[in-house]
Amino acid sequence: MRVITKSQFPRATAFSVVITLYLSFTISVQAGVIYQTPANAVVGPENKSVSARAEFTAVSSSVLRITLENVAVDGKGNITRLTNFEFNVFDSTTWSLDTPTSLSGSVKVAAGSNIIGGFTPTGPDPTDISGGWVFGKNVQPAGFSETFDYGISSTAFNSGNTLARFDGSTNFGNYTDSAGNNWGPINGGDWGLIPDDPTPDTYTGASVRDTVIITLDVTGTLNLGDIQNVAFTYGSERAGVYGLVPGTVPPPNMVPEPSSFVISSAGLLVCGMIRCRRRSNVLIQCAHLS
Repeated sequence: MRVITKSQFPRATAFSVVITLYLSFTISVQAGVIYQTPANAVVGPENKSVSARAEFTAVSSSVLRITLENVAVDGKGNITRLTNFEFNVFDSTTWSLDTPTSLSGSVKVAAGSNIIGGFTPTGPDPTDISGGWVFGKNVQPAGFSETFDYGISSTAFNSGNTLARFDGSTNFGNYTDSAGNNWGPINGGDWGLIPDDPTPDTYTGASVRDTVIITLDVTGTLNLGDIQNVAFTYGSERAGVYGLVPGTVPPPNMVPEPSSFVISSAGLLVCGMIRCRRRSNVLIQCAHLS
């Protein structure tokens, strides 16, 4: 028989619970914020159906990741090419987005998506299409008067205080980067997002099918709750802008997130452990010897 006193209570168990609580809380506070186009949204003179989704995720307090998707199911032609994405920040005094440089910020083709149009980027990362996209502050989508705090685009904006391609270049004309990639003028239609369409030949120029991952550095402490007035823009400055669609927040899911469930369960476990320890100062473990 072995006696385990209160001071010898397995501390690893309590430590594991604390770690679980911490990690679960971290996961919970870093949960993404999603905006999407309203149901039955249409653009252009032919009222083409469009559907897009943007998820904002805090990689850390100083790095913002945006997963931008064109999720239309019946999109055809350049009208349904998603080219611009804009949003505002409620409290810009606590954090702001940094203009991309050659060392920070990127736009990459997401896993499961692909480039069409006969273009394959050269360089160490063939998914990196940062040269084809531009970042701007205080921007107006081409053809519209509304100004947004931030904009991300493959086709440029009417105006902006700070504009740069995601690889840091401020050349918005016919541009070739150091790896030999010719991204073309930023006011063209290339590098927008097209739907996961089985007939991609209805689009002209290089495009990304489905999804890109956008990464930006943050000055200050990132707060996803400050992001608002999200908008999705279709078309290009050269070919014509077909529509700006305000984004909406999907209805909340009534099922608790896994992280919330873990927090609740761990909390109950801790309460049970405390109660058991109050009930007895000594735990007896019996060992049957043969």
